Parts: sequence; C-alpha cells; structure tokens
Amino acid sequence: MTIAPIFSSSCDLANRLPVMIAEFLDIEQRLKRRFREDSITDILIASILSLPGNDVVVLTPPEAKTGGDFDLVIVELASGEAVQFRIQAKRLTPHKHDWMTSSYTELAHPHNNGGQSQALLRG
Repeated sequence: MTIAPIFSSSCDLANRLPVMIAEFLDIEQRLKRRFREDSITDILIASILSLPGNDVVVLTPPEAKTGGDFDLVIVELASGEAVQFRIQAKRLTPHKHDWMTSSYTELAHPHNNGGQSQALLRG
C-alpha cells in the first residue's frame, strides 16, 4: 500500500498531478493551516518512484550543499544517456490586487541573503 498517488505512466503523472496539488492547496485554505513546500515535494518523489518500470533515480543530496530539495535523474539504459534535474519547491506569494506581480519571496532564503538561490545557480 502506498500513500502516494498511483499513475500509469510519467505522462499520466504530468497530466493529473498538478490538479491534485491544486486540490491539496485548496484543502490548506479551508484548514487555515499552511502546508510546507516539502509536503508537495514528498508527494512528487513518492509518485515518481511508484511509476511502473525501474528507470528513474531520485537522489536526495543535502539541501544545504545543492540548494535543492532533490535531484531527478532520467537515464536511457540502452545508450547510457541521462538528464538530471535539480528540484527546489518554492511557494508563489500572490499579490493582493495584481496576480502578475506575485513573487517568490522565499528565494532570499536563508536570512534574506539569497544563499539558497546562489547554491542552486552554482549547481
């Protein structure tokens, strides 16, 4: 048994998971409790690892070193070619009156010095 949503393929995950996350965030609004970005990241990792097949690797290097929540490595086994993505969840802070001027205030993490975003850029 898994707590992660089960998807039949990576395309199925890409099509359905955004709506599921939106519903999850709607629940947050009704609860008046803020879910952390890590909650979404954990659901995403578990869902990826539950996909059929064994050709996905998820690495979780220390966030303090890389600036990211996790790395996703997709390998084409026949050729050995791979692509790696570093994933860092941040919450968009909506502007009260103009959604186009919303921002990612947490990009200055930690202590408003931007160290995390600099680590992500170095990577």
